[in-house]
Amino acid sequence: IGAGTALVMAGIAPRLHGRLRIVFQPAEEILEGAQAMIDDGVLDGVDMAIGFHNKPDLPVGRFGMVHGATTASSDRFVVTVRGQGGHTARMHQTRSPIPAVASLALALPALVPALADPAVPAILGLGMIQAGHSHNVVPDTASLSGTLRTRSETVRNTLQAAIARQCRAVALAHDVECALDYRRGVCAQVNDAALFVPVRAALRARFGDVIDELPPSMGAHLCLQSHWKRL
Repeated sequence: IGAGTALVMAGIAPRLHGRLRIVFQPAEEILEGAQAMIDDGVLDGVDMAIGFHNKPDLPVGRFGMVHGATTASSDRFVVTVRGQGGHTARMHQTRSPIPAVASLALALPALVPALADPAVPAILGLGMIQAGHSHNVVPDTASLSGTLRTRSETVRNTLQAAIARQCRAVALAHDVECALDYRRGVCAQVNDAALFVPVRAALRARFGDVIDELPPSMGAHLCLQSHWKRL
C-alpha cells in the first residue's frame, strides 16, 4: 500500500505544494518501531502525518475512520511477590506468596470501577499468573502480569498510582515482599479534527459514500504522530 501510494503521488508530484514522505513502520506489533524511527529523525520537518491500518473485517472498497481518540494507551506491569517457601504440611513455617498473588488478581481489576470515571474507557487485564512447580511445595516467589489500557492520561496516572498502593497493601497484609515493575508503553492515538475533516472530504469526493464511522478501539498502536499546521 505504501509503495502504491508513492507511485501514485510521484505521478502527480508537479501539482503538489510541499513534500511527501512515505514511511514504512517496522516492529509495529511490539510497539517499538515508530519510536525508534522518530528518535532517528523521521519526523524532522514533518507538518502532518496520516496513518493507515488494514482492517480485514471491513468490506473491500470501504474506509473506516474514527473521530478523536482512536486507540488506547498500553502499559504493562509485572508484580513479583517474594515470601518464604516450604512444605504444605508445615504452612505455619512459610510465608506463601500464592495468597498474596491471588489477592492481587482480584483486587487489581477492581481498581478500574472503583477509581476510573465510568465515562472513560479503561481496562486492567491480567494475562499471566505463575507460581510453584509441585502440589505440596510452597514456592518462594509468585508473579502476575497484565496491561493497563485507557484513552485518558488522567485515568492512566490514577490507576498506575493505585496499582502501586495495592501492591504495598498486599505486601503488608501477607507479610511478603511485593516488587512492581511498571512500564509505560504507547499513549492513546488521537486524530486531529483539522486533518480528519479534509481527509474524509477527499475520500468522499474521490470514491463516494464509502466511509464507515468506526468506534474507537482499546488496542494500541504507536503511529507517527506530529502536530499539524496549515501549509
